[in-house]
Amino acid sequence: MGLLSQGEPLSYEETKNYAEYLKQEGINQFINVWNKHLNRKSDEMLWGDEIEGMLLKFDHNSREVKLLLKATESLSKLQNTKDSMHFCEHCEFMLESTPRFPFDGNIRNVHNVDTNSHYMLITTFPLIGCKGFTYPNYLPRPETSISHSIMFPDEAICQSHPRFTLMQSNARKRREDNINIQVPIYKDEQTPSPFIDPDLGEDHPRCREDHIYMDSFGIAAGNCCLQATFQTPSLTEARFLYDQLLPLCPIMLALSAGSPVWKGYLADTDSRWNVFVDGVDDRTPQERELEPLSEDRFVIPNSRCGCNNSYLSEEGSTYNDIPLLINERYYQQMLTAGIDRLMAQHIAHLFIRDPIVVYKDKLIQDDLNDMDHFLNIQSTNWQTLRLKPPSMDSRDGWRVEFRPMEIQITDFENAAYVIFVWMLSKVILAKRTTFVIPMSQVHKNMSECQKRGAAVNSKFYFQCKQENKRKDLVESIHDEGFDCLDKELLTIDEIINGKKEGFVGVAGLLRSYVDGLPDMDSETRSRLYGYIELVGDRASGRIPTTAQWMRSRILAHPEYKKDSVVTNSVCYDLLNSITEVQRSSGSQYPGVGTACKVKPNT
Repeated sequence: MGLLSQGEPLSYEETKNYAEYLKQEGINQFINVWNKHLNRKSDEMLWGDEIEGMLLKFDHNSREVKLLLKATESLSKLQNTKDSMHFCEHCEFMLESTPRFPFDGNIRNVHNVDTNSHYMLITTFPLIGCKGFTYPNYLPRPETSISHSIMFPDEAICQSHPRFTLMQSNARKRREDNINIQVPIYKDEQTPSPFIDPDLGEDHPRCREDHIYMDSFGIAAGNCCLQATFQTPSLTEARFLYDQLLPLCPIMLALSAGSPVWKGYLADTDSRWNVFVDGVDDRTPQERELEPLSEDRFVIPNSRCGCNNSYLSEEGSTYNDIPLLINERYYQQMLTAGIDRLMAQHIAHLFIRDPIVVYKDKLIQDDLNDMDHFLNIQSTNWQTLRLKPPSMDSRDGWRVEFRPMEIQITDFENAAYVIFVWMLSKVILAKRTTFVIPMSQVHKNMSECQKRGAAVNSKFYFQCKQENKRKDLVESIHDEGFDCLDKELLTIDEIINGKKEGFVGVAGLLRSYVDGLPDMDSETRSRLYGYIELVGDRASGRIPTTAQWMRSRILAHPEYKKDSVVTNSVCYDLLNSITEVQRSSGSQYPGVGTACKVKPNT
């Protein structure tokens, strides 16, 4: 959701003028947080999840479905309960729910996660960006709208908070150009070759053969994801957990893939991530190296969304093998203030970005008690993981936010994925389990994991050597370099379910964890095993990912013409079937397998 401060927003020109001052204040605030909470220990391992969903309008007579622009109105009607809270998100068709209070470490809390979310649980609306995709129907106004989009109207941006409109407006002004999203199209028997996106035409400078074109921040931010945040006992534990979860991000993204359709076309990808990366790319022409540096300080090689670029713990630092662009002045300031090299370079890397949204009322802050300037920068660096420092009021401890997963269509699946990562976090901290691999390999895995069918067809870098071999491995890397690492690429099935050569797989580690828990009642054990089984079955291919299931439904639809086009009626039938799954027990839905029963939504 990001930082939702209240107040009068500044214009882009004012925000630009204050950028350096705000970033300096943000660094000062982080140093104060560091000094206050560096030695904080023994925090309880609290955790919580965030589920995003969409509002849809079905017309059963015409067999059409549109995005319903009623989030602000719906938010006022949705009652926060003793267990959950609801929030707005970037678009007027999105809502988010979180637990009212974080869960504690009691394993029986798993019974409270699998609950009704109240929204349509899909990652991407298949017709987003098509003509008339919203209800009420609003037309894009490329000459006068804030994003100049030819496919996304301003009215589809969330109306309940100025942050969202201003973010899209200021990102467009920074970039001095429209967003440029290019998704490879799935080539079926009757797909034109080459495929030319009809929104552009072959003579348009942005036209890429065999690619689906989209041009709006809102299209990228209008996708739903599944996130989880874990509080750790101390900063040391947070850094270790951060490093070990980082190589798992591409794996869990592939396993949760749920976005095979964009702008009414089947894509040759299964996941949303690169759409998000390109869709929020606000770099100026100078930062993109289209013009010589004059006003800007850096040529920045990538968007403010993407894969993380460095490990934070001493154990992980050996594997930092890619260049890291940092703000040198802030880096030196943090070193002088006593912050260690790894943390200082991590923060200095985040602070190569400028703030996008600033409020006049928040310009002057008490750096000993406020954190808004720091959070402003941190919350608009959208990476697969986020290290979250304690709040100034000491309410929260050091936390790690796990961000790559896509939303699943049933509550059971979402609970399974969140609890899978939660249990893995507990295993990592309890057993000091290590998964770190060279950062360059994590980046290669992030590219691979988004391909069509990656969950079963792709292979990934992964480290199987565990525990007592870790120290010897690090010493070997110092002596021999990364050539001493395992060269064999693994399938996700091998990573999750294990290999014959002694590696039991991530699922095996979790089963051992469950078996070792004292006083475990049979109902809780069965539920945990069901969650592990779901993820394991997705990894083995025994049951399809959400993206695979959606794609198969489209390909088998009698009105699909094998031309990659997903018509409104095909989309209607697909989403109507998802609605039926969410309303029923899910007994006919292969996405959860025969051993797992989905609780009915009520």
